[in-house]
Amino acid sequence: MLNELDIKIDDNIKKEKCFTVKYSEIKNKRIDATYYSKNNQIKSKFDLEELDEYKSFCDSGSRPKGGVANIKNGIFSFGGEHIKDDGRVVMYPTKYIPEDFNKKILNTSLKLNDILIVKDGATTGKIGIVDDIKCENQNINEHLFLLRAKKELNQKYLFFILSNKIFQQIIKSKITGATVMGIIKNEILNIKIPIPPIEIQNKIADEATNRREKAFKLQEEAKNIIEEAKKEVESILF
Repeated sequence: MLNELDIKIDDNIKKEKCFTVKYSEIKNKRIDATYYSKNNQIKSKFDLEELDEYKSFCDSGSRPKGGVANIKNGIFSFGGEHIKDDGRVVMYPTKYIPEDFNKKILNTSLKLNDILIVKDGATTGKIGIVDDIKCENQNINEHLFLLRAKKELNQKYLFFILSNKIFQQIIKSKITGATVMGIIKNEILNIKIPIPPIEIQNKIADEATNRREKAFKLQEEAKNIIEEAKKEVESILF
């Protein structure tokens, strides 16, 4: 994908051990080296545009006061723990919100290909994509952002961009907080991403999706082989 977009960080920047920033650039803003690191400055043969220009919706969810520990059914409430390292969004452990409460927050009701971003805690910045129809019409809690793009931006392309190592590094640089780490919505929307023609976005999204699905299939096959081997050993020993 990086080759297709010609995304790169200048080799000269990689070699630099220190850098300077003008006072005018940091006045009334954050003062930490990681945030302004030139390693977070990328180049691409396509225009780099702020995500804010291409988002149709971005907001966090919520839960009723008092928590959801004792709620045994209703509408599933996704949190950071439901996003796997590979970007899959799973429905375990089970967490619910009442249907009446869900009606008050339908703006964050999930659709296929919605992007979820962990907004605070130890896994801040982790990215997931809703690709299971069972997740549709469920909702999210206050620890996640839901991100939807305008039609000019392929949603799956955006997922693969934001979950890419380089962009994860950029997202991590925008995290603030000491006791409780987190990232604010504006910092996400200020990230600049390459915007190729929609045909190229679709091509990248399709190719990356196919590779991802093949990887999941191989993982499942390997898991089944291991289980069969365990059973064979058990049959011999016992």
